[in-house]
Amino acid sequence: MSILTRLLDYFFAARPVLFMPVWTVTLLGAGQAAGRRLSSETAGSLLFATACLFGAVYLVNQIFDRESDRINNKGFFLSRGIVSVPEAVVLAVGLSFAALAVALLISGYAFVLFAGIVILGIIYSAPPFRLKDRAWPALLANMLAHGSIVYLVGAGWNEVLEGRQLIRSLPYFFAVGAIYLNATLPDVEGDKQVGKKTVAVVYGERFAQGVALVFVLVAIGIAVYTRDFDFLLPAILSLPLFALAVDRKSVKFSIWATKAALVLLSAAAALYFWWYVLILTAGFLAVRVYYKRRFGMVYP
Repeated sequence: MSILTRLLDYFFAARPVLFMPVWTVTLLGAGQAAGRRLSSETAGSLLFATACLFGAVYLVNQIFDRESDRINNKGFFLSRGIVSVPEAVVLAVGLSFAALAVALLISGYAFVLFAGIVILGIIYSAPPFRLKDRAWPALLANMLAHGSIVYLVGAGWNEVLEGRQLIRSLPYFFAVGAIYLNATLPDVEGDKQVGKKTVAVVYGERFAQGVALVFVLVAIGIAVYTRDFDFLLPAILSLPLFALAVDRKSVKFSIWATKAALVLLSAAAALYFWWYVLILTAGFLAVRVYYKRRFGMVYP
């Protein structure tokens, strides 16, 4: 195996395809707080730091989720032994320190928020807490880490955080909850086999889809109050798919709803930072090529 292949394995083990939702929310927070005052260089440091941070979180998650990943045929790297557990630990620690170092250089706000995500990432996956195996704590942890906190990270990147920004983060808090619920639906059978208790496992897929729809409606209501038009248009356009998922009891519509919401929100973030489209396009193509050549599969 070549050195290049090994390095690519380490890079993709950090699940860069999952950076997009995080980057989108944090860039919307940054754009709404700073607008054009935030330079491309500063926004680039935000993307780098959040990539390191969540790359570490996703590695920790895979370390403790190897068995369910094997059953659900996902994750690949640790579940198939492509990356060993000791290697993943070293990578996670290194990425965490890199993220925290950059955040500390930016502001005390950023460092505290990053530290909070690190702590949430550990107690989410690692015993004795393992929030990921408890339906409502797992949902809340995802809504906090990938929604409100990430939005506040962007809003506070070189800016002074204000109380109103906490309220402005709430649409993203609930939207992430809806997306997380939908994302758990395809894994219900595998999660049951390993004793993982998601909302869909405990209460059923239809209930999870119903909660996701309610979350989207609540998010839209708050966005109307905060006049967050960046959020409103993507949410309203994707709302029919969330409703159809409940009406037809269709996991397929739930997946489409999630994809539509993410793509439309990313387009909104690109209105602040045009080069974000280039990053997403290049990232998508890189993942496609890597997974095709490494595993012979089309992903994502």
